[in-house]
Amino acid sequence: TAKTQVNVHGLSYSFGTTEVEGETQVTASSLYTETLGYGFESTTGLTDATTIVAGTAAYKFKANVPNGNYKVTVNTTSASMTSEIVEGLPNETAVIGTTKSGNEFNVAVCDGVLDLTFAANSNITSLSIAQIARPEEREKPKIYAIGDSTTQNSDSGNLSWGSYTASNSSVVPSAFSSFSNNGKSGADSESFYTSRLIENILLDIHPGDYVTVNMGINYNRVGTNEAGAYPTLMDTYYVKAIMDRGGIPVITTSTPIGYNADPNKGWTEGADGTITCNRGTAARNGELRKLAVKYNLNIIELSYYCENYFNNVITDADVTTYNAANGTSYATKIEMLRSWWGDHNHYKEPVAKIISAYMLNCLEQIENGSTAFNQANDPHISEQ
Repeated sequence: TAKTQVNVHGLSYSFGTTEVEGETQVTASSLYTETLGYGFESTTGLTDATTIVAGTAAYKFKANVPNGNYKVTVNTTSASMTSEIVEGLPNETAVIGTTKSGNEFNVAVCDGVLDLTFAANSNITSLSIAQIARPEEREKPKIYAIGDSTTQNSDSGNLSWGSYTASNSSVVPSAFSSFSNNGKSGADSESFYTSRLIENILLDIHPGDYVTVNMGINYNRVGTNEAGAYPTLMDTYYVKAIMDRGGIPVITTSTPIGYNADPNKGWTEGADGTITCNRGTAARNGELRKLAVKYNLNIIELSYYCENYFNNVITDADVTTYNAANGTSYATKIEMLRSWWGDHNHYKEPVAKIISAYMLNCLEQIENGSTAFNQANDPHISEQ
């Protein structure tokens, strides 16, 4: 059956056995179907009275709406609600949704259904859903960065490119209005979603804004289904959701694997002094490249760029210059490069400076119409 959706400007629901003029009545027996377009996912344990529906167990209400941003006003005794639960995941072991509280809040809908799950032993009296008008395009687009500690990190002497950029250490090109670092150390695709970090961007983004999308070094956390959820989250709730709001996602594969004293963890060093630090399809690069192909997106390959930069751009003369500027005494380029890493994932200011400059340069070229970063021109796409 086809899913019923409306061009929402405002939906109002009243709950219980009494009809309210101008509002859609919802009773304890109102079971959601795609054709009906609203109702409870399950009516088990639900009862109603004149102006309420109550549940002895947690219960979910769903309403079909076009993808977009909405203001929700609800009258309920539930102290908090879970919104936008991701459904149909393989090996689903935990609820992946966002927590809302209070009588009014905003929701970014990405899958065509606004859903709210209310706590056990609570009731609901009324619910209204109002579509938030899409903001106008900015005079100059804003850049948002999504990622983990390889994007946001300033601990223990490490410094990620997004943190370096956000501190105004890099000059954001005049083509853009501003840069916003939304990375979170330790995040994976699930925790970034449940923490509302991606939703905050979706609620704020203007048409034409850029979002650099990377998430991949953290996975297989105990008690989660992040591995099973990753493809759905990154597609529907990240990339497509950005596009639905007129934003421009730019796929950004992982930063290079760095130096680690444990040779089983870090980069590979050749006898000729070269290093191999690209991550290939690891760190979810393969999945990210598939999204670039699916949606015909620009893609920035950070680890391959850095590998070439370390091996072919930095020279022995740069080691001498670096020693003079920093009071160090590295005898070889490889010794200097090793010092630029806290471990195989986390890097320090010299690497942050290189990546920040490259990222901003790539984004400026894309904004100016370059097709050099289109997935069709990426030689690494075949790795997927």
